[in-house]
Parts: sequence; structure tokens; C-alpha cells
Amino acid sequence: MRLLAYLVGVAIFCFLPCAVLAQEAVTFSYFVIKASKSETGETEIDDSLKGLASVLKGTGYTKFQALGGNSVSEQSGKVISVTLTKEYSLVLTAQRSGDNSAVRVQIIKKAGKGKKTILDITIPLKKGKPVVVSGPAIEGGTLLLVFTG
Repeated sequence: MRLLAYLVGVAIFCFLPCAVLAQEAVTFSYFVIKASKSETGETEIDDSLKGLASVLKGTGYTKFQALGGNSVSEQSGKVISVTLTKEYSLVLTAQRSGDNSAVRVQIIKKAGKGKKTILDITIPLKKGKPVVVSGPAIEGGTLLLVFTG
């Protein structure tokens, strides 16, 4: 009987924290896109962005080139750093409060030997509701970030 109680105690001690931590995970996808106006006026969207076509068409641009992106499932407070170009980097911080998830988005510009934050916003994440963030001008276009919950 003592052995059974001991094993149950060990199981609770080992697995309960995992279940609690799993509930705190923030899950989202982000897409890094170079947007511009196509020369023909026709809409040109990279195949990997076709699922976002209706959202992208509302941005005023007609040409969309995927530069990167990822699906993320991280604990609240976890920081993800991504190099966008030689000049810009992206810092994403997963945030969770109760049932609400968000991502803090920072675009950092390298300035000489230092860095300058040019964008710092928090985006609430909702399933099925992509959020488009317009960033700085980059090599022949504008940086767009799209986040989905």
C-alpha cells in the first residue's frame, strides 16, 4: 500500500508540472514577406503564401515574396530572434495571460555599432484571424509580417 501511494506521489510530482506547463504554451505562426507593386499590375503571390491571399490582397500591394516564417509553440516569456536582412532583425516574445495569447513583436535596426528598435507592438492572437504588420522599406519593397493564432 505504501509503495502504491509512493508511486502515485511520484507520478503526480513528475507529470503534473508537464500538464500545467503545456497549458501555458503560446502557439502561433508567422510569415515574413517582401511586398511590392508588380510591374504588370497582376497579383503575384508565392505558392507558400497562397493561404494568405485574401489577407494580402487587402494591403495595397500586388507582389508578395516569402522571405521566411515558422510555426511556433513556446512557453510564455520565451524570446525568439530572427535575422530578416543584413540591416533588420525580428524579436518575438510569446505571451500568455489566462486564456489569452499574444506575441510581442520588435523590429530592430542595426545602427552602426548599436541597435535601434523601430517597431515594438503586442499582437493578440486569435485562431483564424491573421494580423498583418507593415514594417520598414527593404530592398525593392516593404517588409510585411503576418501572424496567425
